[in-house]
Amino acid sequence: MIHELAHLFLGHLGADTYLKIPDHNHKSHEVRELEAESVCYLVCRRNQVRPNSNSYLAGYVHQNMTVEHFDLYTLLKAAGQIETLLDLAAHTRFKA
Repeated sequence: MIHELAHLFLGHLGADTYLKIPDHNHKSHEVRELEAESVCYLVCRRNQVRPNSNSYLAGYVHQNMTVEHFDLYTLLKAAGQIETLLDLAAHTRFKA
């Protein structure tokens, strides 16, 4: 479920003006899958879940893939939006 939500918040399904998500549907299938699974990995690990991301991602990585294909800010923003949506962000709040 988190992987699919990542596609939404990363703009892989097109723009969403209500959610203020820009259109990133133009990216290659490999890049979209790597981005979505990277977000899934971040959300899961921050919430003590061990995803099978490494085996899934291995099928999409190729020799010409570099970090320049990814916008780290967008990946982290999507992870934060998913955590907020699923009410998983409580562990990041400051306690008074």
